[in-house]
Amino acid sequence: MKSKLSNISVGYMFALLCLVFFQSCTYYKPIQKSATEVAAGKFRALAGKEIIVHSKQGIYLLENFSFDSTIDQISGTLGKVPPQHLKYINENNNKYRYKKKEDIVLKEVHLFSDIGVDTLVGSDIKINPDKIDQLIFIQKDKAKNTMTAIGLGVAGSMLIILVFLLINPPFTGL
Repeated sequence: MKSKLSNISVGYMFALLCLVFFQSCTYYKPIQKSATEVAAGKFRALAGKEIIVHSKQGIYLLENFSFDSTIDQISGTLGKVPPQHLKYINENNNKYRYKKKEDIVLKEVHLFSDIGVDTLVGSDIKINPDKIDQLIFIQKDKAKNTMTAIGLGVAGSMLIILVFLLINPPFTGL
């Protein structure tokens, strides 16, 4: 009797560990928008976001970001992109998966523009919205996260049933 209980508890622990492992990853998705889609008055959507500027000259973090609606211009200081903001930049297999402790990726907006030849880290820049090629907003992929949770729930339940059937075979008397 004791060995059956210990086998059952090992099976439950294994199933629980599998669920915890797979649930530790969540997904994000890049949403592409043109500058015209994010009209001048709506650049307020960038407030509270981390702006990553991509240009021919390099990739920079836009520090001290501001948008002046009277002259229709984005300004800030170019900074080095810190390691915590490299998740999307270094994504090369299009899985768009992140761990919960890496959720800072959800605050990123990637701005693609030609900002000039002589721009370096520490340079103050001004970008007119018509010079923005595209914007990529990073958002949580709720649909993919839901499907993953459902799939893991079904797989975990099947694993528990399988372990139970292996420990207690129903047709041993036949």
